Amino acid sequence: MGQKINPLCFRLGTTQSHHSIWFDNPKIIPRVYKKIKKIRDLIKKLCTKEYENILWCRGNCRIEI
Repeated sequence: MGQKINPLCFRLGTTQSHHSIWFDNPKIIPRVYKKIKKIRDLIKKLCTKEYENILWCRGNCRIEI
């Protein structure tokens, strides 16, 4: 049997790109990552069932930060 791989990782660089693309000073990366995580969590919170009638929240969307 063949090895199972994550299809998203397999397609990176050919048909898809990474979810986050940013470069910074290695000393402040943890702080930057925490800010990005907060932004993504806020967007996910806004797109809950409470807001499902809003057209832009429907379906799978990709937000680049």
